[in-house]
Amino acid sequence: MGPSDRAREPEFVGWDGPLLPRAAERLVAGAAGPTDLGDLLVAVPGARAGRTLLAHLSDAARRRGWAGFLPPRVLTQGRLVDELLVLESPTADRTTRTLSWERALRASGRGVLPRIVASPPADSDRSAWWRIAESLRSLHGELAPWGLDFADVLRVLGERGDAPASELRRWESLARVQAVWRERMDAIGLDDPHEARIAALREGRVQAHARVVLVGVVDMNALLRQALEQLREPPRVITFAPPEAAEGFDALGCLVPRQWADADVDLPLGRWHVVDGPDDQARAAVALIAREGGPERAGDLSLGVLDEEIAPYLKRRLGASGVRARDAAGSPFDRTAPARLLAALEDLSRTFAAEELASLVRHPDIERVLAPTLDHDPVARLDAFRQSRLPRRMRPDAPDVPADAARREDVEPLHVALDARIGPLGSGRPRPLATLCGAVRAFLERVYGNHPLLDPSAEGSGASLAAALELIGAALAALERVPAAVAGDVDPASGLALVLRTAASIGPIPDPPARDDEPVVEMLGWLELQLDDAPHLVVAGVDEGRVPASGEGDRFLPDRVRSMLGVEDEARRLARDVYTVTALLASQERVDFVSGRRTRDGDPLFPSRIAFFADDVAARVAHALQPKGFEPIERGERPAESDLPPLFPDPSPPEAFAVTSFKAYIESPLLFHLRRVRRLETVDDRALEMDPLVFGTVAHEVLERFGRGGPTTSTDPVEIEDFLGEELDRVRAELFPASVLPAVPLQLEQLRLRFASFALWQAASAAEGWRIREVEWAPAAEDDDAPRGCTRLDMGEGEDPAWIRGTIDRIEQNAETGLWRVLDYKTSHKSADPESVHRSKGAWRDLQLPLYAHMVRPLVGAGVVPALGYVNLPGDGSEVACRLVGGANGWSAADVGDALDRAREIVRAVRRGDVHDPKSLRRLAPIEEELLGVGLVREPEAPVDEEVVT
Repeated sequence: MGPSDRAREPEFVGWDGPLLPRAAERLVAGAAGPTDLGDLLVAVPGARAGRTLLAHLSDAARRRGWAGFLPPRVLTQGRLVDELLVLESPTADRTTRTLSWERALRASGRGVLPRIVASPPADSDRSAWWRIAESLRSLHGELAPWGLDFADVLRVLGERGDAPASELRRWESLARVQAVWRERMDAIGLDDPHEARIAALREGRVQAHARVVLVGVVDMNALLRQALEQLREPPRVITFAPPEAAEGFDALGCLVPRQWADADVDLPLGRWHVVDGPDDQARAAVALIAREGGPERAGDLSLGVLDEEIAPYLKRRLGASGVRARDAAGSPFDRTAPARLLAALEDLSRTFAAEELASLVRHPDIERVLAPTLDHDPVARLDAFRQSRLPRRMRPDAPDVPADAARREDVEPLHVALDARIGPLGSGRPRPLATLCGAVRAFLERVYGNHPLLDPSAEGSGASLAAALELIGAALAALERVPAAVAGDVDPASGLALVLRTAASIGPIPDPPARDDEPVVEMLGWLELQLDDAPHLVVAGVDEGRVPASGEGDRFLPDRVRSMLGVEDEARRLARDVYTVTALLASQERVDFVSGRRTRDGDPLFPSRIAFFADDVAARVAHALQPKGFEPIERGERPAESDLPPLFPDPSPPEAFAVTSFKAYIESPLLFHLRRVRRLETVDDRALEMDPLVFGTVAHEVLERFGRGGPTTSTDPVEIEDFLGEELDRVRAELFPASVLPAVPLQLEQLRLRFASFALWQAASAAEGWRIREVEWAPAAEDDDAPRGCTRLDMGEGEDPAWIRGTIDRIEQNAETGLWRVLDYKTSHKSADPESVHRSKGAWRDLQLPLYAHMVRPLVGAGVVPALGYVNLPGDGSEVACRLVGGANGWSAADVGDALDRAREIVRAVRRGDVHDPKSLRRLAPIEEELLGVGLVREPEAPVDEEVVT
């Protein structure tokens, strides 16, 4: 005889207030004394509800004046099954079961796998095999509590007769894999806990004498139901509903789905707030909290967060208001520093791509342990190497990366220091799983062994870091217990992936507990809300697909199949969520629901269908179609000069001025100060090809070699082109590793095409009598005090001279006429006119070429203005353009003198510290925008009115 025949009636406690304190009072009131509850098993839907119930039981016992109160065992309904059933054999942990499923998949034959997954992985890709194995373990774990296995699903589908042949073949293959899996589990002498429970129930191994109380349990699987039916004393059921709702519950207090499918939900429009994006949902929630006066202490108000995308916005908004948002479920393990570190090492071990090495070195904990062992900044050195050498891979012992390229002097110390910490994890060689776990543990000890946050005497809290390391330690211990026959040898990348998966499955990182005097808002999940005690509740993310949760996309168990099997389907989920909304509206002092209309990426959202379970559907549709919005966040224009952050000029202006720096000052004195005086620069490690600087460096290196040792007097373009091509190959081998980014060879071929055009121009130039005198020329020191490679610029009586620094690409003289030309190579697609580049409406905006004329006086003679110009090497194979100013028909000595006077003005301004900008700032790097406050996010001037969310 089961509980349906002899069970006591469920106790309906009504919706006059929170369930848990009243359930505690009922349990204490019905007990004979302080020890009478000690042998009870009290089941609740979740662990948080269990902790809260225990606290209420303790308060109720204290009010009764009980001394030596012995509380019952309060546990989740999932743990209740394990308390009621007696398992005979040891059971395998989750990781052992997953690896056993992998072995079963591999042993079932390659013909089986294509029926289960669309794209079977390569044999060597263990991570992909594990993902499939995890999906099968989860599928088995979902079906087993209902007393089903894969063969049962195949039988039910076959009996219905309308299942597609492909679906039947899939379940036939799944059943075959499950049979092999059972053989593997038998071979290692361990039971699957799900199947062990089924066996215990079938064989009557049930703790039939147990006294059980169900509190707020409105749904349960078949396994728990059958275990409860074998108890000698039927469970006591305390149901969160009024007696008039009894038809909606069965004898065990579980929902009857058909009774809730058409129920009206009295959701007042004033408590349902439809807004636009996730930040609007966060703003609405904060405004609603503020309207209630805000939480004065922990427990005053709870916040339901049904969409993880909203959580960061809520934490930021609440934090700005001085309220801490505490996630009751904890923080995901994969967001912790140790998890990110292991993930970065996994990525590096898998590919040894240059960007993966950069990601690992950038991890603050790796940088912290590397920096003391190096005489340079490891991140800056690696960025510089990547930007100039553009490697695709950076594994020194890889066959396609020569050691002299990957371990050249500028990054070899970094490799050595990193290898000393990574150890065997950087080799790529498979090892036994237990051995690999030891290597991971040793790596973490080298990184975190002396971490300041783990010092008990240190300021601040290292609780999150310590908890993450404890999770990893537990995962390593679990993996080391996996039988070798199941685990096999594992490569480092796959092993690290397994460590991360195992740690994440053990549990999240708990948020620090709330203090009684601290303004805290608890962030709860949907299933925790109905048993929460806070008097005020705001629920964000009440959108379709989350309330009710969507079952779409389940490739194995779509809703049609779930309904056939009698397992949890959409009807059950809808009934549970309709009941939850109804209970919240009836029992809470104040509850508000917030829905959004779009995701962070702009994808549309639709409010939960439950909001429309009422007679006034038209009014609700209109309400949903007119989301209330907040004033948009504006990006500010450039702030007034007085609003800029204080930037004090360097008391020591530069000793020498580069010829290109004068243009920088003319464009922006402030940016000149940041870039040329303070030497601030933006470093970007995301290069996928040679940037203009590196591209120009390669071109200039080849042309310099041509000018110093090439056929400079030849009039044969083929001879010139051959020389340039050979030198380009040499420069490529010297500058770049063999495993270079894919775009680089294409760019080098583009450069080869430019050199072909240059060869034609060079041959014609030589035929005209032009002879190269200097390449990459810098002036010799004029005296002992002169900086190297600089020319003096006299400033006038009583002023210290300025020094002008520059390197000229090419200086040549005509053998017939004796005329001089000073040329600057350009690799832009469009030929530039040096006159328009340097002057506009008579005003100087660049001083490079006139300063070159000043610098070459020792070569060409005082008072002589050589021809000055650009030699542009086009990228489309067209003719090289040589565009000149100066000489007989160009700039005069007076023009050059005028440019020198402008240079003196700029030098004096820099020495005075005149760095403020009279003009708008242009072409700023992102970091410069942040530094200067340009484009900061600005709140609307007017405060958000409460009407926005009502």
